[in-house]
Amino acid sequence: DVPETVALYFDYEAYARDLFLDSFTFIDGHVFRR
Repeated sequence: DVPETVALYFDYEAYARDLFLDSFTFIDGHVFRR
């Protein structure tokens, strides 16, 4: 059973990853817009 806060964290993690794949790239701790 997953605590709700952890579930929310993973949802945002996946959302952020999808967003980065489409619009941004993350290199050595810096964020760049494509």
